[in-house]
Amino acid sequence: MSRTIGRRDVIRGLGVGAAALGLGLGRTTAFGQTETPPKRVIFFYGGSGSRPALWSPVGGELDWTLNDIHQPLAAHRDRLTYVGNLNMLSAVDDPVLAANAHIDGGTHAMTAAHRLTEDRAGGLSIDQAIVRGLEAADQVTAVPSLEVQAADWPNSEGLPVYSGPGEQLPFIWDPREAYDRLFPDGRPDPSSMDVRPEQRSRVLDFALGRFGRLDDPRLGHAARTKLGSHADQLRSIQRRLSLGRGREFNIPERSIVARTPDFDWNSTPETKAEYWQITSELHTELVVAALHADVTRVVTFYVNDAPGPLCPYSGGYYRDGDFGTTGIHDLTHKVNDPADPLSSDPNATEVIRQQHIRTMEVLARLLDRLAETLEPDGTPLIDHTLVVFTSQIANGSHALTELPWFVAGNCQGAINSGRWLQSGTRRGHGAYYRTVGRAMGLDLSSFGVDGTGLIDGMLA
Repeated sequence: MSRTIGRRDVIRGLGVGAAALGLGLGRTTAFGQTETPPKRVIFFYGGSGSRPALWSPVGGELDWTLNDIHQPLAAHRDRLTYVGNLNMLSAVDDPVLAANAHIDGGTHAMTAAHRLTEDRAGGLSIDQAIVRGLEAADQVTAVPSLEVQAADWPNSEGLPVYSGPGEQLPFIWDPREAYDRLFPDGRPDPSSMDVRPEQRSRVLDFALGRFGRLDDPRLGHAARTKLGSHADQLRSIQRRLSLGRGREFNIPERSIVARTPDFDWNSTPETKAEYWQITSELHTELVVAALHADVTRVVTFYVNDAPGPLCPYSGGYYRDGDFGTTGIHDLTHKVNDPADPLSSDPNATEVIRQQHIRTMEVLARLLDRLAETLEPDGTPLIDHTLVVFTSQIANGSHALTELPWFVAGNCQGAINSGRWLQSGTRRGHGAYYRTVGRAMGLDLSSFGVDGTGLIDGMLA
């Protein structure tokens, strides 16, 4: 005598349920994990800022378009949030004079605090404030923060990160050194890694193969409906299992940094340009790998202005160069000075335009890699990461007003993305950083000498 087969009979026959897989059907992450991926933050320190007419978005708060030098970011337009009329107000009344104009901006850029000495900031930088907040929340990582620089030479001047008043932190130029700091034991031997995700995936393959029984005429309609839903859930779990692995799988082999050159001060400008390209590419990969493996959650990535040969510009390093200048730095000053004839020379201005575009290309590659890299739950790493563009000055005339700053990523929905937040009121960058801290889940009561408020419209 035939009988109707219920869904419990089939599941019992399959011998596969959520418990057998170590997965709850109501869960939304792979490997039986229920926790949300952690938030991360990258401070992208962009050197000499940008020419205002070339970076400022065009349009209203929502219906804006990217300006010229930010075109490399077009694929991420809806992830960007621009903040207008942003200024280093903390530098206006600093009682301690800076040693030079670059140090003036560099000491304030990430601290929003008055200087301790002529070349040292007088407070904690925002990245280190976030590190302390995460540690207080028991979010401890092997490397509390990572500081790396892409440059044509190992720059130790004007570095913006401070662990306290006057306590400047060094940046790593050599990607091999960065790799060894992040992954001192290298990538684990695959034979010692957790193979349970693959085992679970094979179990799911077996289980789903047995769901061919759903067309059995002995199954009632209600049983087929419920079993179909169960199969869909198993397929969803299987898809997520294939998207990511345990975080130890995310550590790259050390061979990733094998092409790092040994620095030579006597190298030609062309070779030093290669240093810039290689360090920008390799540090991008290491930053993404470190965040993905959860070795660190706070990064400052200092991308120096691209060297002359990449712009292109001939000469430099205090030798006679194009346009009668002593170097591309000198050219930057002249192009940004309205009284200088080179400010209206299309060939000269194009060199500086290309230099700023090179910076945006590095940032675009970083955003691309964050978007391509998937968390164990299948969501892109960029959904859990806030990338904060910052710089020592607004443009090549050493201005500290109308800073060309913006953020990329919504940090798990904390940021109103896709907006151009204009304002008729001058806003201090201390408030900008306090808002960044709030997006990271930290309730900083203030930041720096002017950061008691928040940027209107920036937080969701």
